[in-house]
Amino acid sequence: MSEKIPNIIEKGSEHIPTLEEVREVFDELAEGRKYEELRKKEDEDGLYSWEIVIHEEERDVEYLYRRGRPSQEENPGLRVDLTFFDLDGVPMGGHCVAKHKGGKWNVNPKFSMPIKKHE
Repeated sequence: MSEKIPNIIEKGSEHIPTLEEVREVFDELAEGRKYEELRKKEDEDGLYSWEIVIHEEERDVEYLYRRGRPSQEENPGLRVDLTFFDLDGVPMGGHCVAKHKGGKWNVNPKFSMPIKKHE
């Protein structure tokens, strides 16, 4: 009997989500809205940073996945942060909307501010 291969990379006790897993979180947070990829960074362990943006009439909304890299003096952990920008590109606020713990994502879309859906 073949075992299902987990959709994560393991390094020690840290689970590193794949691109597909992070994309699923972005898709859930975007709620069907189109988004543009800004930057994606990987190292020898996998994805450590991925930024997307949703362009709206009155502001841009940016989501940033990050994997802390203690070897680079970054805080450990896996999370997606939300940042709001005005039309001039000035950050107006933001907060964490998803954390990865115990091998699964805890997504809190209710902490995202309403975004107008494009028709």
